[in-house]
Amino acid sequence: MQKQLEAAEARAAKGDALDFVPQLFAFGLMVGLVVNFPAWGWLLPALLALMTVMERRRRRELIKERAGESICTFARSFPRLSVDTWVIRAVWNAFHDPKLALRADDSLDTDLCIECGDVDWELVASFADRSLDSPEASQRLDAADTIADVVRLLDALPRRAAA
Repeated sequence: MQKQLEAAEARAAKGDALDFVPQLFAFGLMVGLVVNFPAWGWLLPALLALMTVMERRRRRELIKERAGESICTFARSFPRLSVDTWVIRAVWNAFHDPKLALRADDSLDTDLCIECGDVDWELVASFADRSLDSPEASQRLDAADTIADVVRLLDALPRRAAA
């Protein structure tokens, strides 16, 4: 119990205080299935609505916080001489939302709601002029957690051979 409290305090300090909602949803669903009581029928739609409202609010706050940011701000968050600007541009083009500017520390799952398995890494690599010929390259990209990880992993890939 102490570990859970410490983890909740750490999430709250980090700004992920709303991470409890999926667990609350799962708990409510399990209780509803076990009890099989008609009064629980409102729980699932109510929790889905609550999660939607909270996600929209979080997204609006992110958009307000990042107003005025652009690819220039994004590019400045990487070492200028050690990261290829083509890779930075390719990642920006592949992942940015016109309303929400990217940041290097954005989580693909949490902040951008993107599953790595759903990303067409071949297309992103072609924008960056990189080759995914090695079999483990796409797997390493699927393991990326943040935008900075994607940039770092794409930058480490070899350039495509000139045709």
